[in-house]
Amino acid sequence: MSRWWLPAIAIALVAGPAGPAARAALPFMPPSKQPARMWAGTAPGRPEGVLLIRSRVEWDRVTAGLDPAYAGEMPDFGRERVLLVIGRERENPCRSSVLKEVSVRGGEARVSIEERVPAAGCDCPGNPLPPLAWLVSVPRSVVRASRSITDVVEPCEGARETARRAETRPVLLLEASWDEPPGARLLVTPEQVAATARRLGKELPAIDPARERLVLVTGRPRSNGCRRTRVVETAVEGTTARFVVEERYPARGEACAMLFQLPAVFVYRVPASVEKVVVEVREAQDASSRK
Repeated sequence: MSRWWLPAIAIALVAGPAGPAARAALPFMPPSKQPARMWAGTAPGRPEGVLLIRSRVEWDRVTAGLDPAYAGEMPDFGRERVLLVIGRERENPCRSSVLKEVSVRGGEARVSIEERVPAAGCDCPGNPLPPLAWLVSVPRSVVRASRSITDVVEPCEGARETARRAETRPVLLLEASWDEPPGARLLVTPEQVAATARRLGKELPAIDPARERLVLVTGRPRSNGCRRTRVVETAVEGTTARFVVEERYPARGEACAMLFQLPAVFVYRVPASVEKVVVEVREAQDASSRK
């Protein structure tokens, strides 16, 4: 009987909240003999852990709700698998998670995460933040995934820098739909938030006008069941909040239900320093599902 062994392979993947470019969807990296990071962002409302994605159906289900949405090319599941790695919930802006390494040995992908917590006595005011998350391409031979976590105490100076970086990214609070024109709306008072909540038919969090504001980003009307609106890039730059909205249309000839849908709306929390909102719209077309 012959035997062969797949040697261990690893790549260091440091992916803390380093800036808008690092948090935006990264260009797709083709399959190779070593893991490759495809995307970094947050996974609102999702539990910590590692999920192995093996098909397009699993991909659509698992990646729904990631912020910002993945905007790269669709992985080729005939040649690779994808891991969704989710860190712990961040109870304050000083908390962070770092993806240190992903290695592959045989059919197992091993993920190493560093969870950084501020030292005792650090002043870290602010709201809880959703967990950081990463999409990582791994070889098709991977059939299971495991993770190891190292807790690291970060000095107050480093923790405050983490909090400052967190302020450069809007926080997604809610995704819904309503009958409003495309664009953005900035809510700066509790009264505006309450009135919008009634109009939206959803509960919105109360805001402290001295610390934060809400931004509503509304997409275009969707004329069939295949139409999608996604926010694929977000950033806060000084007094300006920037959003890139992707309007996705079905492939030519695709069978889509004739279902009119109200425009999608995304509700974000931003710092009180934001005075202006800029929205860039990009159009994209799905690849045909036909073989």
